[in-house]
Amino acid sequence: MRPAIFLTAGDEWHDLGHAYSGRSVVIHYRHSVQQTHVWEYLTVNDTANGFVLRSTKYKSYDVGLPFLPNEGHFRSDGEYFYLDNM
Repeated sequence: MRPAIFLTAGDEWHDLGHAYSGRSVVIHYRHSVQQTHVWEYLTVNDTANGFVLRSTKYKSYDVGLPFLPNEGHFRSDGEYFYLDNM
């Protein structure tokens, strides 16, 4: 049996396909405190049994959102904030 990626929304399950090393996955959600959009860019790890967070993109810069230099490379394009190389 090959590992797979599933998404749940309420009571619904969605099969997103096989989980293979290096496969990219993007999670988009609304931050519970800031109420702004957040995108998390992940890849399936080398053994296909988990994820590695590569980058985060978000609109607001405040409580609960990453920004420390030891968390990755922080930058802004004037509209969004990014934390890369996590």
